[in-house]
Amino acid sequence: MKRAVVTAIFILLASPFLAICQTKSSDTNKDLEVRRVDGEFHKAFRLEDASALERLLTEKFIWTHSTGNIQTKATILANIKSGKMQYESVETDDVDVSVYKNAAVVNGRSTRRYPGKDIFWIRYTAFYIKEKGKWRAAAFHSSHLPDANTTGK
Repeated sequence: MKRAVVTAIFILLASPFLAICQTKSSDTNKDLEVRRVDGEFHKAFRLEDASALERLLTEKFIWTHSTGNIQTKATILANIKSGKMQYESVETDDVDVSVYKNAAVVNGRSTRRYPGKDIFWIRYTAFYIKEKGKWRAAAFHSSHLPDANTTGK
């Protein structure tokens, strides 16, 4: 009888702690999922993979460039399919992820190169949402950086 009471008290006292631990683990998993999808997003541009972008972008996806120009999902897919949007290289670093239930904000830096052109750097903010169990990019904003040493911090 004493053992049952002690066990019941332990469970009652430990439950909040266990719930916090589970939430932290869940948040870490979401962070890793979003990082993976963000990596796939950048890789799809580098590989000119329209089918991957079709899957990764929401229907109302919008990319706002530092010039103020915007591109929709349809525009991006058309440009990739026609060969107008090509990257020789795309690499990201300094990536930070904040997850909010079914939404996430990713901030990072990317080093890019168009074929036959000089390397350039951007700071980006991407907004991801979870639709039907999958993380998808809803918005992307990029700003050109003057050089590789610009961190914005």
